[in-house]
Amino acid sequence: MSHSHLGDHVDCSEVISRMYFYLDSELEAGDIGMIQTHLIECGPCLEKYDVERRLKTLIARTCVESAPPTLRDRVMFTIASFED
Repeated sequence: MSHSHLGDHVDCSEVISRMYFYLDSELEAGDIGMIQTHLIECGPCLEKYDVERRLKTLIARTCVESAPPTLRDRVMFTIASFED
């Protein structure tokens, strides 16, 4: 997924609004660098990032259930119907 560059100045609201994209590695390289720089310089945003990163890790470790095959089939059918 591609997102527009954040520009030279990045404020906290911009970083927080893109935090999940950053956590999921869905930003362009330039945006990643700017967010990393902001996190180094901004304690509150770094703290928010750390909480979100830990939460994402915890969810990934504890949510191991699979969707029932019938649900998976319905989702795949719905996706296929949008592709036609």
